[in-house]
Amino acid sequence: MEQSSRGWHEGRHDPWPFINYILFILKTAYGEFEERVGQIKSPRGAKTALIEAAVKAFPAEFSLNDLERACPGVSRDMVRRVLRDLQKAKAVVCLGRGPGAAWRKEGITLKRGYYPQKRVIERVLSLKLHIMEVLAWLERSYRQARSCRWLTEHTSSREEI
Repeated sequence: MEQSSRGWHEGRHDPWPFINYILFILKTAYGEFEERVGQIKSPRGAKTALIEAAVKAFPAEFSLNDLERACPGVSRDMVRRVLRDLQKAKAVVCLGRGPGAAWRKEGITLKRGYYPQKRVIERVLSLKLHIMEVLAWLERSYRQARSCRWLTEHTSSREEI
């Protein structure tokens, strides 16, 4: 911080030491976050519960692609297996063929319950996405600022900025 604020009153300060420090902290925190998330093991049946909850949340009709978007990290084969099980239980009906085929819910026969693991996984994935967006934005801003000559060469006084 001290290096970044030297020459502030004369308009000759260099913000890059502080920016580099912040980026280092974010990168280190993200690495630690990613390591901790990798250690979390989803309990048996968590993906099935996630898919069933997504089906329950959809309106009357939905497609396989809609279900895949609602359940990131779950393979297409797993989604199909759960849909097949729900179809055997008469909870859903397939209205066509292929990934664009429509599915319709039939009554309320899905398991009811509270899935705390699903919520944790959703929040972790959401947080990871936000951190990645922030890092990408910071990297773009850093590159743009580095490419501006007036910032690196012509910051002798505040009036020039």
